[in-house]
Amino acid sequence: MDSQNFSESFLVKTTGYTEQFSNYNAARQCFTQLKRKKEKADEGSFKIVLQRKGKDGRWVTVDSISVKD
Repeated sequence: MDSQNFSESFLVKTTGYTEQFSNYNAARQCFTQLKRKKEKADEGSFKIVLQRKGKDGRWVTVDSISVKD
């Protein structure tokens, strides 16, 4: 793949929710907001994952949080 045609892509995933972003800052903001929302709601166990799509097309985990009851 030509690096000129490569555009970054990020995913934020949790149970029942996946959103894709074209820049890291927006994805990080979503990750942080979801974390706060779930902690405030005291929803028990949850996992949130922030991933970036590499030039090889594979998703790589940048950050994740797991909370268990």
